[in-house]
Amino acid sequence: MINDAQIVLLSLAVLIIGVVIRRFRQGRIGTLAFFLWFLLWASAAVVILFPNSTVVVARYLGIGRGADLVLYLGAILILYLIFRMFVRLEQMDRNMTKIVRTLALREAGLSELDSNRTIAGSLPAENQRNKPISPS
Repeated sequence: MINDAQIVLLSLAVLIIGVVIRRFRQGRIGTLAFFLWFLLWASAAVVILFPNSTVVVARYLGIGRGADLVLYLGAILILYLIFRMFVRLEQMDRNMTKIVRTLALREAGLSELDSNRTIAGSLPAENQRNKPISPS
């Protein structure tokens, strides 16, 4: 028998599946992301409809309870998403540095090759970057 909580949670899962499909059709997410998100939310819908299915899978994997399996999978998913966000943030930081450098060189009227020569000539040692600037 399906209870009220299952109806609400299943409706939420179906709604999110619809959002995932719409974003894929709009080209806002790639095929791999679509597949993974669809699989995640479809699995959530199955678990909502058949809560004891987690117990069967957990016992097959040697885990005591189905709730523990869901907790472990959730922790792994969260850690993976944090890792992906960190990698994306690092990539964006590198791209932003490259863009700012290019714009600064363009405003100064230098090419990137000229700036490498100028910077290399003005900084004789690596530790000169941290040397305080004396007032004139």
